[in-house]
Amino acid sequence: KLKEDMSLDEATVRSRIAAVGAEPWPVIMDITVASVSVTRLFMSTEYGGSPVAVFPSIAEARFKVHGYKDFMFMSVKWHPNAPSRPGEPGLWYNPTPLADTWMEDKGAVQRLFVGLDQSKWMYFGQYKLAPAPSLTQTEWVLQSPKVKNTWGREIQSKSWGKQVRVEVILRRELGREPTRTEVRDAYNSNDRYDNVTAEEIIKAYDEGKQNLGIATLKCVGYDEEFQRKLAQAFPTWVPPQSKSKKKGHAKKIRRSKGKTAANKDEIFSDGNEEDDDVQIIEGPYVKKGTRSRPVL
Repeated sequence: KLKEDMSLDEATVRSRIAAVGAEPWPVIMDITVASVSVTRLFMSTEYGGSPVAVFPSIAEARFKVHGYKDFMFMSVKWHPNAPSRPGEPGLWYNPTPLADTWMEDKGAVQRLFVGLDQSKWMYFGQYKLAPAPSLTQTEWVLQSPKVKNTWGREIQSKSWGKQVRVEVILRRELGREPTRTEVRDAYNSNDRYDNVTAEEIIKAYDEGKQNLGIATLKCVGYDEEFQRKLAQAFPTWVPPQSKSKKKGHAKKIRRSKGKTAANKDEIFSDGNEEDDDVQIIEGPYVKKGTRSRPVL
């Protein structure tokens, strides 16, 4: 099910996209080839990198073999205004404003895959991402109750909403705006900061104390040769066999011994497959990247 209830109003979407141009990049390719989708497991197995990260890090050895390390994966489940077809522009949403430098270490252009569902990821083209003006207080207030309630609920319950929860709770406890240092220290603590309601979060956005971040995605090219490789390889690809239950049990035991040491890392990960699909990037307080939350 698409997260249509997280989609902003048409006027807001149109105004942000108009700033970079609504004209799509012309994808002139046989539709039977261009429409072939793949899975994240296929991409991870054949090209390297995490099967859940937004911007998977590709090992140098793998990069030397295939020459690609600019992958980006975006799910329409959580980004309903993602590009709808190869070559078309779209929007990326974030619970917090995006800094001008948020893509500096990722390169100017990304090889974008859009997740149509959990098992279908389609190459859409080479995309340039750029921060757009964050949603203003007025624009937020004009959103439907359903949209606001959905954002409030998801921010309250998902790991990617921690920065917003931290800011709302500190504001409540301190009776003032928290400093950047206070937010950073709280964010990097083991406390999940979940003692806040969706209503409190929505109110913070209503009052203009929080703002949704927006980025534009503009297609600047389409790698036909790359798509042909995918279309040729995936239909006959055989997924690697899963490990035996016995090996899986042994692995579980080994992991349990290191549970205490791993606790700090858990607050920076999504914790389950459903949350992994969110693929939303938080603010500047994460000290290190994880499998699903890369440092930007």
